[in-house]
Amino acid sequence: SGGGGGGGGGGMAAVFAEIQRKKDKAAVGLKRVTKDMKTKNMKDKSSVVPAVVPKKKPAAKKWGQSEAKVKPPSLALRQGTWFCENYKDEMVEIENVKMKQNVYIYNCNGCTIQIPDKVKSIQLDKCTKSRIFFKNVVSTFEVVNCTRTQVTVQEYCPTLTVDKSSGIQIWVLEPAMAVPPQVYTSRVTELNIVIPGKSKEDDPIELPVAEQFVTTIANGAVTTTPVKHE
Repeated sequence: SGGGGGGGGGGMAAVFAEIQRKKDKAAVGLKRVTKDMKTKNMKDKSSVVPAVVPKKKPAAKKWGQSEAKVKPPSLALRQGTWFCENYKDEMVEIENVKMKQNVYIYNCNGCTIQIPDKVKSIQLDKCTKSRIFFKNVVSTFEVVNCTRTQVTVQEYCPTLTVDKSSGIQIWVLEPAMAVPPQVYTSRVTELNIVIPGKSKEDDPIELPVAEQFVTTIANGAVTTTPVKHE
């Protein structure tokens, strides 16, 4: 039995010797890890590699592109025309106007503008949320590129034109109803004309201007009439 035990011990010793030999062989050529290289001892070094964030380049400026500049408000008479421009949330009265002069109101937002005397013509261009009061116009009052703006005719205006505009309200006061203005429209939405009631006690009457039309073809000609919504 002693020979069997010795043989078993010798066999196991041979196995351990073979394992140790393979470990020594596998370790050949490997760099030894020193104490300071262990993760728990690397206090001043981070194991996380920071990501490189590329700097954003400013957007390339397109050729001919310029920054929008806010122009100061101005009221000036030039070559027979009053230029009222770039006002915001203000009350403006254009004084000392003459019958042979024109008035051009441009880019006014949230303003109340009054023209107390007779003028040749008035043009309202690119205005928003404004109110215009005028007394008397010899030829025409023109509204173009405007939104949510009120125009009040106090005495006389033979012709009123509205083009490329939305939310326009035209008030025609009692004196101006003696000769009501003719109103020409093109590419207009939400246009209303307000006239006095039948008596002084009555409320003003608001009249919507047609936006939809129907065209019929007959006898080699066309006839266009507004669509009536019953």
